[in-house]
Amino acid sequence: MRRIKEEIGSRYNDRVTFYIVGTDPSESIDILEADRKREGLPWLTAYADEGMLEKLQIYTQPSKVALSGNGIITHRYGFGKGDFESWSDLFDDIGAN
Repeated sequence: MRRIKEEIGSRYNDRVTFYIVGTDPSESIDILEADRKREGLPWLTAYADEGMLEKLQIYTQPSKVALSGNGIITHRYGFGKGDFESWSDLFDDIGAN
């Protein structure tokens, strides 16, 4: 986690906006935000509204979805997909577009 946090925080934050999106109804946005701060993550925290996961066709968690500026899904990865280097390549691609 530390390597990802340091790499993303220093290399991509000026080109890519990241959100941690909660989906568990037992976790409030306050809990997510406290977890984010405890981990020192620089990303924004949000909560999925009703129907969002279905609309985005997200059926496994955790999932990683990249949206373009006009809301089109450009990349999608489910649980356990991609290593650190593949994520760096993905963020380079997203940041360039």
